[in-house]
Amino acid sequence: MEPTVAEHVVRQLAKWQVPFVFGVVGDTVAPLVAALGKQERIRYVGVRQEDAAGFMASAYAKLTGEVGVCLADGGPGCVKLLNGVYDAHFDRVPVVALTGQAETTKIGTRWPQVMDQDLVFHEAAGAYNHTLTDARQAPQALYQALRAAFEQHDVARLGLPKNIQQQKVASVLYPRPTYGNWAGARAAGGRAGAADARAGAAGDGAAGVAPAAAAGDVAVGATAGGNGALRTHGVATGGATAAPAAAVDEAARRLAEARRPLILAGRGAARAVEPLLRLAATLDAAVVHTLPALGLIPWDHPLNAGVVGEFGTPAAARLFGQADVVLVVGSTWWQPEYAPDATYIQLDTALPHVGMAFPVDIGLLGDAAATLNALIERLGGAEPGARGGRKGAARTQTHAHVDATRGERGDWRAEIEEARAQWHAELRRRTTADGADALHPGEVAAELGEHLEDGAILCLDVGDNTFWVSSGLKARRLTALVSGHWRSMGFALPAANAARLVERKRQVVAVTGDGGLGEVLAEFTTAVQHELPVLCIVFRNGSYAEEKHAQMRLGLDAHGAAFHNPDFAAFAEACGGAGIRVERPAQLRDRLAQGFRSAFKDGRPTIVDVPVAEVMPDYPMARGGLQKAKEVPELAHL
Repeated sequence: MEPTVAEHVVRQLAKWQVPFVFGVVGDTVAPLVAALGKQERIRYVGVRQEDAAGFMASAYAKLTGEVGVCLADGGPGCVKLLNGVYDAHFDRVPVVALTGQAETTKIGTRWPQVMDQDLVFHEAAGAYNHTLTDARQAPQALYQALRAAFEQHDVARLGLPKNIQQQKVASVLYPRPTYGNWAGARAAGGRAGAADARAGAAGDGAAGVAPAAAAGDVAVGATAGGNGALRTHGVATGGATAAPAAAVDEAARRLAEARRPLILAGRGAARAVEPLLRLAATLDAAVVHTLPALGLIPWDHPLNAGVVGEFGTPAAARLFGQADVVLVVGSTWWQPEYAPDATYIQLDTALPHVGMAFPVDIGLLGDAAATLNALIERLGGAEPGARGGRKGAARTQTHAHVDATRGERGDWRAEIEEARAQWHAELRRRTTADGADALHPGEVAAELGEHLEDGAILCLDVGDNTFWVSSGLKARRLTALVSGHWRSMGFALPAANAARLVERKRQVVAVTGDGGLGEVLAEFTTAVQHELPVLCIVFRNGSYAEEKHAQMRLGLDAHGAAFHNPDFAAFAEACGGAGIRVERPAQLRDRLAQGFRSAFKDGRPTIVDVPVAEVMPDYPMARGGLQKAKEVPELAHL
């Protein structure tokens, strides 16, 4: 017996091993939601508003490298879905959005809630965008949407008119391809949600052009799947191979001659941290990283200067601004005011990312770990765990360059040490004044780091709270999920809910301001309904602090930024979760510990309500010299 189109959609998603569909039920998706309810292979996760469904699909894709799927009713529902869908689009992760539509006989008749969805999703659905006009299109169209989303690491949308969902169709189920990066991604990440499923060195940073963020990583490392397959315009072209030898030779020569080398690591470096740090030790190179790469580089590593950019650390800004050769690994982050007039070498698995956001002198198209190991070999690299040691390799001209310049880098090594010392001294000054009723937000960020276990998943919202965490968290090994380029408030809690569905054993913590949490507060009931023990820590100061401070920096009267908060702890209890409120600064450590026990020992969704002082962040001074784009060289070394 032939299935309906709605039933076929569910069967095809199950064929691709899609584990979750996030959405809000509505009239035009009723047949599809009913079909989801008749089977057990895919879990339908109902949420309270559509943008949360989009955020959850995006966060799922960022965490696992797999296709996230969300659905929304037509009209207002799919318009609200756009917010989460744009997050996936700008951070270049694979998401399929299924949108309901009125019956085809009602389209064009000014029927309520009918709009041109193809037009509305024209930009956001960059991989595929189509509304069915005939039931017979469904098998091929859905296959094209799934494939395009994964291959291009972008959003695909399929519109499903209600009457077509109910029509019968000859169901042809297309299997997920088993060649190239398709198989590798499943092996490395898949439903297990491995944080390093992003693999390779897939560029991760269009977000870096956002005006007030250090966030920079387009979390698309799964372009390399688990095997580092290269991508040319979104198409896999090979296995875990290093960049071409000529390009590696030239990059090694430039790095060897550098007096002030620096490595900028994005999330695309997730599976190449060990060779990246060995290369840094070989060169005495400073290491900075983007916000989505928070937790990749050990906080206490002697070469780590922290997050770079406006929401970053003073050490990263200082060292980045002085570098003469910059190796960018797995990122397309770019804030030109922080960038030096330097030689740029970019390592990525995706050809479109190389030179996309900043001028590149040498492009290295290859797997991150393999290419970094090749560079280390050319440079006579440091042994694992060593700083500046040498293998017993034959001397080469490149090795000689390294040896010659090493003695000239004494001032640079001293600069790194001094920058780190000043940064850490600044962190120690972020303390709450005696007798204060509210905590210094930097002190909250520092204390949070004491409770996070290795492997924790940290979901960050947007606002001043992000600055305090990015610049002050003493991060252990963790996975950070952020709304990078889109920078939408309200991301953290839905992202944490999605992460908890995937990872049941790791700590999943959302950090948000009261402004961001207020936008999605109902999603705490989603956590309770679906038994998702997440911990949500809210920095409460009663205002959109980042926007208020922006007004003040412009010399304007702060207006419109204040708001009234509920008692977040009482709200959590009323929803059936756990609520903990910090009443006095001295309670912070114990109340945070109580929150971690409540969520991860007792298994209850928990909110910890922390009053924080309204402290204006002292953003790091821009030290770069590349105020205007320099002439872009030909990328002859790819």
